[in-house]
Formats: sequence, C-alpha cells, structure tokens
Amino acid sequence: IGAVIGWVTNVLAIRLLFHPRQPYRLPLLGYEVQGLIPKRRLDLARDIGQVVEKELLSLDDVFTRINTPEIQLRIADTASKQVVTRVKGKIPNYIPRSVVRLVEEGVYSWLLREFPSVYEKTIYQISGQVKEEIRVSEIIEQKLHQFELEKFEDLINGVASREFRHIEWVGAILGFLIGLVQVGVFYVFQ
Repeated sequence: IGAVIGWVTNVLAIRLLFHPRQPYRLPLLGYEVQGLIPKRRLDLARDIGQVVEKELLSLDDVFTRINTPEIQLRIADTASKQVVTRVKGKIPNYIPRSVVRLVEEGVYSWLLREFPSVYEKTIYQISGQVKEEIRVSEIIEQKLHQFELEKFEDLINGVASREFRHIEWVGAILGFLIGLVQVGVFYVFQ
C-alpha cells in the first residue's frame, strides 16, 4: 500500500507541473489550482533566459568563438573571392587575360594579408554595439513565450522522461520502505 501511495503521489506531483493549464477553483474551498509551469511561465522564461546568458552562452562567448584564426581564414577567403569576382566583373573585356589574372591574384593576396587586422578591428567595434542591442536572455525569453504549453510539456517530457520515471519509482520504493517500517512499528508496539 505504501509503495502504491508513494508511486501515485510522485506521478501526481509530476503531472501537476503542467496541469491544470488554466486556473481551476476548487469548489467549497475557494482555493485556486494551476500547474506550476503554466502559472509561472513568464517568470520561468525570464529566469531561464538570464541563467543561459550568464552561465551558459553570452555574446562574449560567441565573439570569442568567431574570432579564431580558423574562422578568420574562412571569412577572409570567402570575402576575398567575392571581392575578386566583383573586381573581375568590372574589368573591361579588351584587357588581356594574363593582366586580369594578375589583378585577381594581387587583389586576392592583398585582401588575405590585410583581412585579419580589419576583421579584428571590426569585431572589436561591433561587439560593443551588438552587446548593447542584442540580449541572449531576451531572445530565449521570447522563444519560450512563443512555445505552446503542450509543446513545452512535450519538450520537457522528451528531455526528462527517464528522470520522471525514476522519480516515480523512487516514490514507490520509499513508500514501500516506509510501509515496512510502519508494519514493524505496529508489530513491536502491539
């Protein structure tokens, strides 16, 4: 009996995280019941956004990741090829191909050489502006606000279903053990 009570209690506790979705007033008691997540959805979204921004992913982290030599080289190569293509498109057709190739190679190598310093200065300048204008916490908060409660519940259940099952079984085991203790106490003092 204790195991069933422990298991049912934990199943109900997990279910009450999301249900009822709309506030429900208990007759005669006048007490209003609503699931934790629907009731505190706005606060939770804001808090999750702030925790993610402070502890998991800040814009400083993003700028650090995009300011690596490998990323710089890829961006420099792509940007240089784009500039060379545009310059090549502006060169008249009567210019000999060998001269065009020399111009292409010269522009490409010059851009690759100059790009790292321009890139670092640009990243440094825009990072301050971007940090003022973009808040990771606000983006996450807005995304969580847009989630329908059903979808949010499915997401959390998808991530934590094993843990929820574990909590249910722990409730059953603890209920069973408490029931054994009660039976033992009953027989000792009877």
